[in-house]
Amino acid sequence: MNRRKSEQLSPQMLQAIDELKTLIKRHYPDAQFEVERAVDEPEAILLVTTVDIDATEEILDLVIDRVIDLQVEDRIPIHVIPLRPIKRVIADMQRPKARPYALTEEK
Repeated sequence: MNRRKSEQLSPQMLQAIDELKTLIKRHYPDAQFEVERAVDEPEAILLVTTVDIDATEEILDLVIDRVIDLQVEDRIPIHVIPLRPIKRVIADMQRPKARPYALTEEK
């Protein structure tokens, strides 16, 4: 989010963003972040988090309780969107998939 847009965020929102970034960085120091407004809900903020891990659900597991507290208790419309780096996604897509089972001819 550019500087002009970040100036429009409330101090509570900026504090929530920093808190979530710190929590994620503690476990994933190489995490990268982008802050965006949700297209379908302009008052909501998306903390897009890019981490090179196998399962992005690990990020959500780490922050979900705090995100819900921020949303419900503090009424801060913030969401964490975990992503893997695009190079990793492309490499995974190009890797041959293991077949869970093979069909064999019965004799």
